[in-house]
Amino acid sequence: MKNLVVKLTIFIYSNFINGLSVFNKKQAANAAMRVFQKPRGKKITSSNKAYLLKYKAGDLLVGSESIAYYNWPKTGKKILLLHGWESYSYRWRPYIKDLQKLNYNVFALDAQAHGLSSGKKFSPTAYADAIKSMVEKEKIELIIAHSVGAYAAIIYASENTTPRYLEDLILLAPTGKLQDFMNQFFDFLKLNDKVREGFRENFIRTYGHDLDYFDSDNLIKKVTCRGLLIHDKEDKTLPFKDSEDIAANWPIGKFIATKGFGHRLKGPFIKELILNYLKKVNKSAVSI
Repeated sequence: MKNLVVKLTIFIYSNFINGLSVFNKKQAANAAMRVFQKPRGKKITSSNKAYLLKYKAGDLLVGSESIAYYNWPKTGKKILLLHGWESYSYRWRPYIKDLQKLNYNVFALDAQAHGLSSGKKFSPTAYADAIKSMVEKEKIELIIAHSVGAYAAIIYASENTTPRYLEDLILLAPTGKLQDFMNQFFDFLKLNDKVREGFRENFIRTYGHDLDYFDSDNLIKKVTCRGLLIHDKEDKTLPFKDSEDIAANWPIGKFIATKGFGHRLKGPFIKELILNYLKKVNKSAVSI
């Protein structure tokens, strides 16, 4: 039944957007963008919500949206945790106690249209704006981020080198080639060449650059902080090769390839890689 609903949804969107492109390419591209920016509503369980509310520290106003953020306080360096697409800050719960044992003052936030934040649409650039607000408000020194959260962190770090609070980026399976990522979306909805062309034209009008400008391996060249990059060879969501390209353009970043963890990169082994990195680079990361 679920597969039937998915197929029907694709059929409806595909025919509507492709049909619209015959009359107005720009409007068809705008319709495609609206679909692309809308996360499927991931229901937060009552227990997860209760946990987040217990540690909710406030809301940031970013544009017209209210961004929920959380804090697990300690006296050491400030670290920000960033989730990926259709996820939210609860994903980091297994990390909190271990980070606090290293005396980190831990923060997390929910991106637009995710978790307890407001909004119905999402974009990596909007996420980067939320990161900027949080980093500047709390003078964040380290970031751990997954998937599109890692991509948004790269966007932020490439555009905001001063004032420099940020010292380290820990990136887990970041989005790499934006054009390839968009092609997956176009193919999924079976969108025609006219829509794809209009989408690219709209993108350039909106952001002032073509899609390849926002490839992570290009943006990382401007990132001045050190870091750790982890990507699994069996990631079926985002290509491992993209992180190889990022690593090639980030000489002060350490690249670790894993196998058998997929895109989500969850589990004690991954956590241990991150904690070991933090112990090595931060003198304040002393067990308490």
